Amino acid sequence: MNLHRFVESLPLQLNVTERSNCPACGNFNTFAVTKKVDGTYWFCFHNSCRAKGKVGGKIQKADLDQFIHTQSKDAVPYKIPDSWLDPTKVRWLLNRHHILDVAKDRRVQCCYDPNLDRYVFMIYKGGVCYGGIGRSFTSKPKWHFYKSHSKQNKLPLVVPKYGTFYSPFYPKGVQKGGIVVEDAISAAAVSHIADGVALLGTHIPADFIDTLRSYDTLAIALDADATGKSIEYQKYLNTFVPTRIVILEKDIKDMPMEQINKLFIDDSGLRADES
Repeated sequence: MNLHRFVESLPLQLNVTERSNCPACGNFNTFAVTKKVDGTYWFCFHNSCRAKGKVGGKIQKADLDQFIHTQSKDAVPYKIPDSWLDPTKVRWLLNRHHILDVAKDRRVQCCYDPNLDRYVFMIYKGGVCYGGIGRSFTSKPKWHFYKSHSKQNKLPLVVPKYGTFYSPFYPKGVQKGGIVVEDAISAAAVSHIADGVALLGTHIPADFIDTLRSYDTLAIALDADATGKSIEYQKYLNTFVPTRIVILEKDIKDMPMEQINKLFIDDSGLRADES
């Protein structure tokens, strides 16, 4: 495909970055395009592709490098407000949805935001907090993102099986496994089996791929109403990590622990049905 013609055909707004599947390599949501006054820049983030270029005006290497850096820069650290409370002050929340043991083991950091009446799961990577996802049990919308600047920090919430939220690890010789789910509560519920990786929705942003490809094996188990997405993403993730699918008839966060264990565990560890 002629990438210049493809980029020129896109209905772009000035100074807005759009993401799509790459027309060169076909990988999911790895192609970034930004229209600027001096031209339109494009770049594929997939390691096997890395296609890049500019339409309109003379191509300057420094301009392309700056564009790539801007698109791939790290998320901005988040400062937890002093007004937030220790979650033990709202213990009834901890007792719901399998959260208590995970919070006590410090495999996830939880806070309570009294201003918005939300139980907040903090998102960490490399020992640094980059935001949080807050769950309300009394109002809508159910979920609220906490972020440090105008753009949402695109990181999954990972509840590790081993270590703590601040310093996760995997024992030597043990396969690193992850279970991909929709929300933070489901991630906490499965984290005694493998790392719970919450997409915080039903979409896998390109920024999540580095986290997902760090695993030796994955199982994907989105909510019961997103079975189609589970099947689609299993095929996609399986191109770089062996990935199995668990078809759910009931959301993980609404299951008793015995049912969760039956779904995912057998004598060999993770269990899931191939699609």
